[in-house]
Order: sequence, then C-alpha cells, then structure tokens
Amino acid sequence: MATILFRNGTVWDGDPPLPRRGWLLVHGDQIAACGAASEPEPASETSVDLGGAHLVAGFCDAHSHLSVGAWLPAVGDGRAIASFDAALSAVRDAASAKQTAGFIVFGRVDLESWPRGSGFDAHALDEASGGRPVLLLDLTLHRGLLSEEGLRRCEITRNTHDPRGDIERGRRGDPTGLVWERFFGRAVFVALRSLAAEAGEAGVDGLLDREAKAHLRL
Repeated sequence: MATILFRNGTVWDGDPPLPRRGWLLVHGDQIAACGAASEPEPASETSVDLGGAHLVAGFCDAHSHLSVGAWLPAVGDGRAIASFDAALSAVRDAASAKQTAGFIVFGRVDLESWPRGSGFDAHALDEASGGRPVLLLDLTLHRGLLSEEGLRRCEITRNTHDPRGDIERGRRGDPTGLVWERFFGRAVFVALRSLAAEAGEAGVDGLLDREAKAHLRL
C-alpha cells in the first residue's frame, strides 16, 4: 500500500478538532500519523505540498455553511433535544418566552440520535408552538423538521412536485414535516428571512460579520 505525506499545511485533528500547522501521513486507506510543523516529517513514497491549505478528515461531510452557521447564535440550541417529545417541550418553552408571529428555529439538532420509531408529527409541532412556524435544523444542515405552519409558509404540500424524494410523506401522501436537501434549503431561506425581519439590518450584519471574521482567522 502506498504511503503519502501531506506536508506544509494546516491540519485539523484532536477532539475537539483544532487547526495546527503540520503534516499528516497516510498509509493505504488509513491515517498513520499526524504531527506539528516542528516535528520531524516521516519518510514516505509520495509527498504532497499543501501550500498552507487546510486538511480536514473527510469521514463526514467536511465543508462549511458560513451563512447558515452565522445564524446559529441567534436560534435555539438544539443539542440537548434528544427525542421528538423533547423537541415539543423545547418549542413550547420558546413560544412562551418570545411571543411573535415569526419562526421558532432550533439548530444543531441530531435527528439521527433520536430513538428509532420516533415519528415526526408536523401537527404536534404546530400545537406546541401555538400555531407559529417551526424549523428544527439537523446538525448536518442537509435536512430539517417543519411544523404544519412551517410547511404552509414554505409552500410544501401533498401536491408539491418532488422527483428526488426530498419531502418525507405519510401513507396518504401528506408531508410529515421532514425535508431534505432542496426543500430543506427552501425551509432555511424562508425561516432565516423571517428571523432577519425581526433582527433588522444591524442585527443581521453583526451576525454575518462575526462569522466571517471567525472563518478568516482559520
């Protein structure tokens, strides 16, 4: 198996992963070693000069959602939402804490970790929110869960053309609230537009400016 050394780059490693100048050695399909720029580089069959570029392990969907990520401080933190029942409770609390007509949004929700068989019920989210639209952003930022009012505002119905199957539907063809990719993108656009209207221009600029500066520091 070939041994490849990726050198002269910014390597992300550790738990939590942090960037540092250094190198990464790959043997076949496995990461063999990782070191800082101050450590001696190991021998290898092939060497790749990264020219200062970032090297991120691609075992997951390794890319950044800068504009959506900028909004995470402005939405509810969904990392503790471990089930649909917990989601209903969090939505009720959010609706009571801030009574507006805008979207209730929670980010960083790990839908994959929810107990198997935990159904998605858009109507139940509506009841929990008092009729306000709800969007739960999965931590992958490739799917999310909408309430009935959220579906309505996003113009997603049982008749919506969906050749790629990005709208999960029940046995009768009605959307369950779970949307992927294209329709998740639509949901994010509609929800963030609602939040932007509430935050005002100064609030939006502040969020985007902080996120841009964080990326430029990498």
